[in-house]
Amino acid sequence: MSTAPQSVVMSVQQFCEWSSIGRTKVYEEIATHRLKTLKVGRRRLIKRDEAQRWLDSHASKAEA
Repeated sequence: MSTAPQSVVMSVQQFCEWSSIGRTKVYEEIATHRLKTLKVGRRRLIKRDEAQRWLDSHASKAEA
């Protein structure tokens, strides 16, 4: 039983599915620099550790 290794980056669409938020909100987070991304050609990619940092920052605000 083998599982495929998880990619280091995810697309905006994958981030939307992972975080359960819409594309409009993702681009709003990018525009306000709360979510850092990489631009490769026309693609915008999000590092998994950045995605987790973004999620953790929202979780800590919800707990406060």
